Amino acid sequence: MSASLRAGARAWDAAALALVALGVGLYFRATAGLREIAAHPVGGGSYVDANQAIAKSHSNMGYVGLALIAVGVAVGVISYLRTRRSPPAPST
Repeated sequence: MSASLRAGARAWDAAALALVALGVGLYFRATAGLREIAAHPVGGGSYVDANQAIAKSHSNMGYVGLALIAVGVAVGVISYLRTRRSPPAPST
């Protein structure tokens, strides 16, 4: 049987999961936006500057999503290391 975790450890795990999920969602949204602008450019392709600005914003959104995923993984690793090093919680 595994030892029970304290509420603080569960909060760290939940934060890591939330960050990764938010990052994945943001990345998928950015990918969908880039595909949309590639398939159907604004103004039929005659507004090059507008299309480039929209593509740049979706690209930046994707980078933010990847950064959130990386931060979520780091929080998860820190949570794991903290749980491993902490003394066992008293069993109830």
